[in-house]
Amino acid sequence: MTDTHHLFSTYSCCAGNLKVKIADGTLSPVAGKWSIRISESITLNPVLHVPNLSCNLLSITQLTKKSNCSTKFLPSHCVFHDLSSGKMINSAKEHEGLYYLDKTDDSELLLWHKRMGHPSFQYLRHLFPSLCSNKASWDFQCEVCELAKHHQASFPKSKYKPSISFTLIHSDLWGSSCTPNRTHKKWFITFIDDHARLCWVYLLTDKTKVQSIFMNFHSMIQTQFHTKIQILCTDNGTEYFNHS
Repeated sequence: MTDTHHLFSTYSCCAGNLKVKIADGTLSPVAGKWSIRISESITLNPVLHVPNLSCNLLSITQLTKKSNCSTKFLPSHCVFHDLSSGKMINSAKEHEGLYYLDKTDDSELLLWHKRMGHPSFQYLRHLFPSLCSNKASWDFQCEVCELAKHHQASFPKSKYKPSISFTLIHSDLWGSSCTPNRTHKKWFITFIDDHARLCWVYLLTDKTKVQSIFMNFHSMIQTQFHTKIQILCTDNGTEYFNHS
């Protein structure tokens, strides 16, 4: 239920004497009803327009059933996940015992973004200040732009599956971070065993330490597990090789 008429994407007036009982026990008339779109993937229907309400009310039961999503309540906020894809589709922040849903419908802004050839968010804010009000650049997401930034396609799935641990180790280096951790590390390297899916993470001050970290990791495998790494799979990064 809501008291705000302009939130409705479709609307139909209610004829007759339809009323609902609100929190103080009084009966309030229903002026109309229909649908409200609160995000790209969530449309609430039916929603009652009750002008005497002091705030909007959302039924979790109706939301989870009709939008095929799950709800997880936390002390500071709650999140909604799509049951099919597992993606987070919305969230609500806790304030004074109530959870306030984030209504983030970027459909109109996204439409202009596509029409104009996918310009930056700063350019859209300059052209459409009313559509970009109360929005930050990281809140606006375009799937086409994200895919266009990828340097290469994802690797195809391999049919080869090792049956013994440490037969195949995947490794990758990440960095550098703009903000170092407490020990002034800006890089990290991972080693993942393809069979057991165990993962080792090492923090580095710079990527020149990669070769020595790998040698220590290889020695640890030999000492603790009495075996050797047969295949090391990387992205062909030169930091794994000793250039001296």
